[in-house]
Amino acid sequence: MIERCLQQYLTKNEILMTLKAQAKVDPEFTSVVWQKLEEQNPSFFKAYNIQLQLKDQINTFNYLQQQQQQRMQQGKMTLQQHPSAFSSMLSPNTSGVTMGMGMSMGMQLSPSSPLPLPSPIKTDLDTHAFFT
Repeated sequence: MIERCLQQYLTKNEILMTLKAQAKVDPEFTSVVWQKLEEQNPSFFKAYNIQLQLKDQINTFNYLQQQQQQRMQQGKMTLQQHPSAFSSMLSPNTSGVTMGMGMSMGMQLSPSSPLPLPSPIKTDLDTHAFFT
């Protein structure tokens, strides 16, 4: 079963949880087996950990790309719904003053967006503690 989990590029913790949930294997036993495998195959696990990092980076990139695409779609919809509002923001008005984004008669420019997806971006920082 560990081999199948490795083929799916699961992390050690994911493998521990998977084996416990699906095969009722004690996580301590799995940890001992994992440690022995790492000792016997250091080059494999070095490469495997690099592949896990790459997988994480790809997931992060895909998440950010999806967020960017959603924001661009929202911008297109807003532009299509209120084209005159956007043209007045981009061109000078009669007094020669250019209005900034969001200043056009209190109009809300972006429609209420759906809840954002949970971020796969992993960080070791405790941002709450950092900013308090």
